[in-house]
Amino acid sequence: MQSEVSRDRPVEKVTVPEAAKLLGVTQSAVRKRIQRGTISWDRDDEGRIYVYVDPSEMHLETGSGRLRDTSMGLSRDELVAELRDQVNFLRGELERKDALLRSLMQRILELEPAAESREARERANPPRLRSLQSSVRG
Repeated sequence: MQSEVSRDRPVEKVTVPEAAKLLGVTQSAVRKRIQRGTISWDRDDEGRIYVYVDPSEMHLETGSGRLRDTSMGLSRDELVAELRDQVNFLRGELERKDALLRSLMQRILELEPAAESREARERANPPRLRSLQSSVRG
């Protein structure tokens, strides 16, 4: 079953190996996309399969020498905007958690002197002595 080709955006008609290279995925991944119907394709009279690749899905090589794949259907600008939004959200979450940690640390520091004074009282007044004192009072 062939997927309909969208004519409202410019696309490039390429072979499966070429599409794999342009998209930065394996030929098997391109064939799976054809099978799932997530990529437009066509078959010629001789049975060769051609894939229609949207230029916004094509990526230049990255520093690691591998091609990147944006199969989410977003253009590069949309993807960058989405990632910026996510980064801003995560920065806000980090700031919120840092503030929470600071307030908890401050509270711990406030509680430590009280715990130290309680320990000092217990050392000065061992449990056995306290039990004797309470029995004498009672």
